[in-house]
Amino acid sequence: MRDDSTGSEHPVKEKHFAENVRRLREERGWSQSELARRMVEAGWSAYNQMAISRTEKNERSVRLGEAIAIAELFDVNLSTMMSPTHQVDLELHLHQMFEAHSRLQKAADDFLEAQTLLALAADEIRVEGMMKMAVEDWLSMAPEVAVAEARQERLDKGLIERLQRARAEGHSTLTELEAAERAEAEAAGFASYSELLWSTQESRQPLMKKLNDAYETIRTAMESQNGEHSEKA
Repeated sequence: MRDDSTGSEHPVKEKHFAENVRRLREERGWSQSELARRMVEAGWSAYNQMAISRTEKNERSVRLGEAIAIAELFDVNLSTMMSPTHQVDLELHLHQMFEAHSRLQKAADDFLEAQTLLALAADEIRVEGMMKMAVEDWLSMAPEVAVAEARQERLDKGLIERLQRARAEGHSTLTELEAAERAEAEAAGFASYSELLWSTQESRQPLMKKLNDAYETIRTAMESQNGEHSEKA
């Protein structure tokens, strides 16, 4: 990426790369030594903690192959690694949405298959009383109901958390809390309180950790599923 003897042709991109290495590493909860260890496992045997430290400070030349290896460890494109942090966030969120959508489709397919099996099982025996009601309820339910229930649970949880925060900060109503949040955002030069929260590294890290944990769970499940298909084949 850089030739120290002639100077950098892309100093801004290299600066973004260094910043993104540090930020993505921290968001995954990896130490510099941990990232170095993963690079060694990826075939870069000379990598150590000092190399990561100097990379994050943009103090050393990074070869193209090594930059690609780092990007692959973070599961992002090399072009993304050389982009501003807000663009990296956007691409990561888009990737997370794609993976979540794929998992949702798989869950809906599993749900419909379970309904079919339940219908066949219920057809073979005489179901009466409470069991009959339960079977009918499940057979009449659409997969979309689960999504609607999850959305409502999230809304209810968010409302309860905001009510608790309002009380903790001495506000008698949510309206008072929202007014205080707007004032705090305006004083800091932001158009909204959500923008103020997102502007801080402290607020991004917990969210990104949750997203990355979810992604790892999804990827593990997909790898397991692919392995099962391979064994069957």
